[in-house]
Amino acid sequence: MKKKFRSSQGLYDSNFEEHFHNLWRNHSTYPIVFHHTVHLPTIDPAKPIRKWEIDFCFPQEKVAIELQGYGTGHTSYHGMKRDYTKHNDLILANWVILYFMSTDIKDGPTTTIETICRVLERRNPEFRHSNYRPERSFETRPDTLAEAARRLRHKRLN
Repeated sequence: MKKKFRSSQGLYDSNFEEHFHNLWRNHSTYPIVFHHTVHLPTIDPAKPIRKWEIDFCFPQEKVAIELQGYGTGHTSYHGMKRDYTKHNDLILANWVILYFMSTDIKDGPTTTIETICRVLERRNPEFRHSNYRPERSFETRPDTLAEAARRLRHKRLN
């Protein structure tokens, strides 16, 4: 795996990563690790151990979060092949992988966080009781379909 270039001024590869990291830190005190490197056994005899970098993860629970963007690593054949090999190796090592795109974070941050929390609860039953802060909302959108319909009717009448 090639080492990614990271400028000395920036900690994140993209604004998308920074936004996600801030979203998580504002939501939970549970520690998330980003740009975590794991060494995994593979079924390839030529490379019995592979070193992979995960965008964000919870190493104790073996939960990986991959942020899928539109960069060159996700549109080229070799980039996609590398990602699929990494994901297969993670799954064989009993990791759970969650995928999110920028629209998931921008349009539905609460849903994204809830998805991560539900997986963490399955992997670590003590997670919800000790670190989860569900009272904090990140969306200004209506919570329910009924509320959205009510606002739409009200907007038409005024």
